[in-house]
Order: sequence, then C-alpha cells, then structure tokens
Amino acid sequence: MPIDLTEFSDAINIALEESSYCVVATCGPDGPDVGYKGSMQVFDRDHLSYWERTRGQLEEAFGRISQRRDST
Repeated sequence: MPIDLTEFSDAINIALEESSYCVVATCGPDGPDVGYKGSMQVFDRDHLSYWERTRGQLEEAFGRISQRRDST
C-alpha cells in the first residue's frame, strides 16, 4: 500500500530551515549507501525531491538496485 507523502510535507519541507536533514538509504550489491539530504522536499503524494550533491553516486546506487530487481 503506497504512502501519501503529503502528510509529512510540513516536517520534511522545513528541515533545511531548521538546520536538520533527512536520510536516504539504499542497499545494493555493493552494500549499504546512506546520504544526508538537507534539501529534501515533498514533491507530490508519491515523490520526494532533493538537490543531488554527490555527483550522481546516489543515482548510480538506485540504478544498480533497479537493475538487480529487474533481473529477478
């Protein structure tokens, strides 16, 4: 059952103003990858958005996980 992210928008969207952050974690073939995201925002009920500052490392991790899931 999907989660409606808009319920959390007030808390998430002000994280940067409060000098706080959200954490995005993935786990793929190379093990876990954790990234702190101070710019996290609720884009809509199904999507989060953030400013990617890791030069695509998190995007690569998502890609590896997606490829692994598609191959099973």
